[in-house]
Amino acid sequence: MGKSRLVEHALRRAGKPTFEVNLEHDSLLRAELDDTREFPEFQDLLEDRLGFSHKGGGILFVDEAQESRVLGRYVRFMKERWPKATVILSGSTLTRLSRGDTRCPVGRVQTLVLWPFRFSEFLRAGTKEHLAEEILRPSDGFCGTRHRTLLSS
Repeated sequence: MGKSRLVEHALRRAGKPTFEVNLEHDSLLRAELDDTREFPEFQDLLEDRLGFSHKGGGILFVDEAQESRVLGRYVRFMKERWPKATVILSGSTLTRLSRGDTRCPVGRVQTLVLWPFRFSEFLRAGTKEHLAEEILRPSDGFCGTRHRTLLSS
């Protein structure tokens, strides 16, 4: 819980054009991506579907990246051919990016392992500091309104 929300929060503060896609939710884009054979075709797909151009110094955020069968092949080219762009690949089982004959591009990838947030950390990340403090305080329970607010957070 919280990985995508943390990245989205950081992207809002980055002040750069951002292009976000979740390959678990956008199955059409995932299928189109998996049909690409070469990096230039992949690059054209991102520009046509997302408006992402590596020349503009923007940030490409691909959540649940492991859902693509071919995305791992392109990681090394992203680093080599897109010097102005930042690419963030995120996913619960990202080790699946290097499947089959796809090698992990050593020296081109920075890995950050993020464990699930505790609920109080999740609330803080969502700017609900007062609720984070409230649930950490010993109490006999919450009133109905606060309980519903916490459940919907």
